[in-house]
Amino acid sequence: MKARIEYIFRYLFFWVAFFLVAKVLFLTYHFKTYSDFGLINSLKVLFYGLRLDLSITAYFSILPFLLIAVSSFFQNFNLFKKIIKIYTLVLASIVTLLHVIDLELFSFWGYRLDATPLKYINTPGEMLASAGASPVSLLLGLLALLIICSFFLFYSLFKNINTTKKSIGAVLLVLPLTASLIILIRGGLQLAPINQSAVYFSTNSFLNQAAVNVPWNLTHSLLEKNYSTKNPFVFLSKEDSEDIVNSLYNDKDANPSIRILKDGKKKYYPYHMGELYC
Repeated sequence: MKARIEYIFRYLFFWVAFFLVAKVLFLTYHFKTYSDFGLINSLKVLFYGLRLDLSITAYFSILPFLLIAVSSFFQNFNLFKKIIKIYTLVLASIVTLLHVIDLELFSFWGYRLDATPLKYINTPGEMLASAGASPVSLLLGLLALLIICSFFLFYSLFKNINTTKKSIGAVLLVLPLTASLIILIRGGLQLAPINQSAVYFSTNSFLNQAAVNVPWNLTHSLLEKNYSTKNPFVFLSKEDSEDIVNSLYNDKDANPSIRILKDGKKKYYPYHMGELYC
């Protein structure tokens, strides 16, 4: 029982530590542009951002917690550890990629990564052209470094947790802990679930954005469906708009032989540097 409970709390710590490192990287990456935020405000970013960090950590922990509960009925806990390890390291790699993409996109957009790129999914050429102006080598280096660090942290936390015993009693603790994840997901027991404004603590927009958790922000944007791939300026169908435009050029009542000049001849008079036609 002890090994399984210890595994749960170390798992929560892994993701919280991961997101704290990601925030430090974000502040460091944009230090030249926003160098006046200071140490105290940087610490506030880490502190106030914890609510969203814990919320997305709870999302990520549902499957591992359930697997740990099921493992209580089996002696081979190592098998479940391997499943959780593969799930976590794949997820950590994806989340790391999202953070690295967000580092550069924030420089152009001024807000954290959300579902906005889906608007440009039909124009991949433009997306690639925009990426060409980014420091690709630096970003790839940061991606590799973060993935290596996350793998090292995971192995360091869980390499010594082993058990070959069944522990039916562990289910009585693990399942309530799994159910309590809903509190972290919602950000507390308040009526409305947590949102981005919950981590805003400053009048400085950059500091507020720095406190936002990237995977939480992206997930929230996708679930709320507050994006659209359609042109917001299209009010008519293509057929209706073509009919209206064509009607302007097909006036049957118009006289095609209207004369502008009275006698059909051009006359001109000198006018400063040019000629005045009438």
